[in-house]
Amino acid sequence: MKKTVLIDIDHTLSDAAWRDQWLGQWDVYHSLADQDKPIQDMVDMVRALYATHFIPVGLTARPERWRKPTMEWLIRHDIHFEELLMRPDKDFRPTAEMKLDLVKNRYPNMKEEIAFIMDDREDVLALFKAEGVHCLLIYGAHIRHV
Repeated sequence: MKKTVLIDIDHTLSDAAWRDQWLGQWDVYHSLADQDKPIQDMVDMVRALYATHFIPVGLTARPERWRKPTMEWLIRHDIHFEELLMRPDKDFRPTAEMKLDLVKNRYPNMKEEIAFIMDDREDVLALFKAEGVHCLLIYGAHIRHV
């Protein structure tokens, strides 16, 4: 049986560090995402996962209203997700809580269906680890202020 791999986008697949100066100004931050360069090693990993027995699924805190430009960025960089889970537009909860709920709703048997999650945020991964999901913490080549 193929298992799903959950993959974050910002700071995991895309080099979003240059946009961090607009953290908190979310419309500006997300509107500039189409200019991100891909993190090629991570893109190659997603391609390798797709070519084997895994199902790559995007899991992002980007609001749903940014789906079209997000999908265009993924297509432009030849990144294939079977599905893209995004933050509902009116959901302002902390990212970790929101992502866990999105996944629980989509994958009721999460522990059996999810092979692992790749994310750059320790708070996100801590909640998934508590649910018994394997986690890969992605550190970028830059220093982030959280």
